[in-house]
Amino acid sequence: RFFSQNPIDILINLAARAGVAESISDPRLNFEANVVANFNLLDMARLYGVKKFVFASTGGAIIGDGTPPLTENMVPNPLSPYGVSKLIGELYTKVFELCYSVKSCCLRFSNVYGEYSIHKHNLIPMFIKSAIEGSTAKIYGDGTQERDFIYVGDLVDGISRVLEYDVSGVIQLATGKNTSANTIAELVTQELSGKYEFNWEYRPARSGEIYKTWCDNSKSIRLLGHYPKTTLSEGLRKTIRWYIDQHQKDDGN
Repeated sequence: RFFSQNPIDILINLAARAGVAESISDPRLNFEANVVANFNLLDMARLYGVKKFVFASTGGAIIGDGTPPLTENMVPNPLSPYGVSKLIGELYTKVFELCYSVKSCCLRFSNVYGEYSIHKHNLIPMFIKSAIEGSTAKIYGDGTQERDFIYVGDLVDGISRVLEYDVSGVIQLATGKNTSANTIAELVTQELSGKYEFNWEYRPARSGEIYKTWCDNSKSIRLLGHYPKTTLSEGLRKTIRWYIDQHQKDDGN
C-alpha cells in the first residue's frame, strides 16, 4: 500500500536484527528480519520502479576470521547466522540490479555507536547503560578483542555521500582504526569520571564472535571523500552526554 501510494526514487534499507549472539540464539527471527524482509523491499523496488536501492550490510560478520584490515575484495566466510543473513542480502541486492535494473549499493558498516542507540546491545551502549544503571558490565573474552568503531554522525554523512555521488557496488563505511574492548572500557571510565562509576567483569568468549576485526576504508574515502571526522573520544563524549540526558528525563530530573 505504501509503495502504491507514494512515488519513491531511492530506498535505503537500514532495518535489521543485528547482533551475532542473538542470531545464534534465534536464527529464524534473524532470517525473517534480515533475509525475507530485505527481499520484500527489493521486490517492491522492482515492481514500483525504484531507481536505487541501498542495503545496510556488515563487515566483520560477513568476512569471518579473515586477517584484518578487511577489504571489500576478501572472500566471505560468515561464522554466524547474522553474517549469513547479511551476505544473502548483498547477493539478492546484486542480482536484482542485474536482472531488474534496480541500481544498488551495499554498505558494510563497522561497529556503529552514538546517540539514539539505547536499543543496541553491542559494546559501547551496554557499557554506558551499565554505568548509569549501576550494574556491572560484561566483557566476553579477555578484553583484547578489537573492533572498528564509527560514530553515527559520520556514518550518516557517508550514506548521504553515497546518494550524492551515486556510487554503487560494495563499500565499507568505517574508520580504518582498531580499538580493543579494554580501551573502550578505559575511555568510558574517563568520560564518566565524577558522574557515574563504571565497573566490568570478564566472561568466557561467546561462540561465533570474531576476535579481531577492523576495516580498510580507503575505497570509501576514494569514492566519497573523508567522511570519518569524529574522534573516538569526541564521539563517546557526545554519546555519554545523550545517555545521561535521557536518564535524567526518565527520572524527571
